[in-house]
Amino acid sequence: IYFLDDNAYRDADGTFWVRGESEAEFLIKIDRPMKKVVLRVSAGPEPVSSIASLGRRKQRVALQPGEEQTISFDLDEGYPYQGQWPVWVVSVSASRGFVPIFYEPSTDTRFLGVRVKPTLIE
Repeated sequence: IYFLDDNAYRDADGTFWVRGESEAEFLIKIDRPMKKVVLRVSAGPEPVSSIASLGRRKQRVALQPGEEQTISFDLDEGYPYQGQWPVWVVSVSASRGFVPIFYEPSTDTRFLGVRVKPTLIE
């Protein structure tokens, strides 16, 4: 995944947070065709709405605190990178946000919206 802006925070476990009240746009680049991208989207301690887009297709979810939902898109052939590898443009937004330090014992002062765990399916 290649992020096109500063609206996402990567975590060590392969997930990332979309900044609160923002949209993170990123590229998925892989060395072979894939059939589907699955985005597991979860909320923090505040309710939040999120919109995921792939090309012209969009899906919206409304999440309650701590709730997780799955968004999936069938993948077309993508854009060819260097004439051979497929690339897809994806975005995920968060309507609201929270700062972890105000909800739990933490030193995390980031303004977080939704957590995203992307998975590709062959």
